[in-house]
Amino acid sequence: MQGPWVLAEDGCDRATAYHMSNKIVRRNDDLFVTWLDNKYRNVVAAVNDETGAVEARSFVGQGFDNHCGAAMALTPDGVLHVANGSHHRGFVYRSSADPGREDSWSPPEAVGCRPTYPCLISDLSGNLHLTHRYSPMYGGRWGTAWCKKEGKKPWQQAYYLAEAPAPGYIYPTNAMAVGPDGTIHLVLEWYKTYPENIEPPRTMAVGHFENRDGVHWHYTDGREVKCPPIGIEDSDPIVFCSAANFRPGNMAVLPDGRPVIPMWDARRNRIFLAVRDEDLAWQVRDLSEALASCTGGSHFNGTPQIAVTPAGEIVLVVSRAEEERWGHVSTQLHAFRIDGDSGEVLRHEPIEKTNPEEPDWLASIEKGILGQYREDPYLTYITGRRGQGCVNDAECQVKLVHLD
Repeated sequence: MQGPWVLAEDGCDRATAYHMSNKIVRRNDDLFVTWLDNKYRNVVAAVNDETGAVEARSFVGQGFDNHCGAAMALTPDGVLHVANGSHHRGFVYRSSADPGREDSWSPPEAVGCRPTYPCLISDLSGNLHLTHRYSPMYGGRWGTAWCKKEGKKPWQQAYYLAEAPAPGYIYPTNAMAVGPDGTIHLVLEWYKTYPENIEPPRTMAVGHFENRDGVHWHYTDGREVKCPPIGIEDSDPIVFCSAANFRPGNMAVLPDGRPVIPMWDARRNRIFLAVRDEDLAWQVRDLSEALASCTGGSHFNGTPQIAVTPAGEIVLVVSRAEEERWGHVSTQLHAFRIDGDSGEVLRHEPIEKTNPEEPDWLASIEKGILGQYREDPYLTYITGRRGQGCVNDAECQVKLVHLD
């Protein structure tokens, strides 16, 4: 492992959030990393891939709170694309063929509808796909929207893809990944909020969907989605348990096309790995004991992150702490190599905690680009504590490691 390198001292308290958003892109020998600074500006930095030094940076957008971080994608022509902001308002989309130069970025373009939490990917043809949480302004159920941009055409209107199982706040994850055959995979949380908080909100189920032609969506069992928005009752969930709180991380796709999803059951302190087999059935493995035996701390306390290697190994990053609380000061990140077929833990390496008085958290792993993954992904995260509310004066270090 190389690093950790400090990319910035002035990150906000969600600088590298959230896990559906790709924060790291490699283009040949170029390395680009994005984060949200404490003035809620979206930074895109060109970083030396051997030393971690920031060689250039651009401010590509101005947010208004700590939920306004960016998502990045790379198209086959080498252009970097960014969607940044917002928290219930509107995303700003920009692109650049020379991201290290601030004057190279395209003019801002609006995309999305009442959006939060962007996941931006390119398919193998260079078309962009964006999913985000949709929060209606005047009542109604929250959900997940999907937008598409074909080549140099304008963004298409947001399409209401999935609807929450009940009214009120949701957190849908809405993470996408592209497989080597061009299939777009999507993971959703079926998150439920209860009226008047008579029960704590939780994720009762996790669902997987796929898009094979850039147009039509299918359920994980192969059925075509005929009547969107998708609801939980038709979704054939990977896991379902009303007594659990399954929180999926991002998604990855193995070289043979099998999608993989890590999950954290926040209610029962467990980590699971779900892999779909050739018969479209999901094999869900409980890795909790194997992972816990390698780490300190008593609790998993955050959504796991995942990538895969060209050889088919799974790179899994989890956070572990002495208390269950999200962002607890004892939080430390741990990287594992997992066999993609057996689920066996092949290797474990803790990410050095350079300041024991502050948490290391909000990890964001380098996602796959155009259906391809690197052997040794990068990982960015923050060191520092949460502030109060979505607008605050918290200042955190933004760090980068190379998981070799």
